[in-house]
Amino acid sequence: MPINSEAPTAGTVEASNLSVMLEKTDMNTISTINVPFHGNNLCIVNHDGRPYVPMKPIVEGMGLSA
Repeated sequence: MPINSEAPTAGTVEASNLSVMLEKTDMNTISTINVPFHGNNLCIVNHDGRPYVPMKPIVEGMGLSA
């Protein structure tokens, strides 16, 4: 039976030809703390030793749309 070169192939066939099948992903530690700020609590997220502040609660607290 001849093979039709225009027939679609399954994605799994192409994926099985990849040289790297799995990569190890390390879980990052994420911690949160609440800090008093002008009479409210401000949530600080510590990710990889750097502080981040979620902006949506701040924007909503200022009466703006997020």
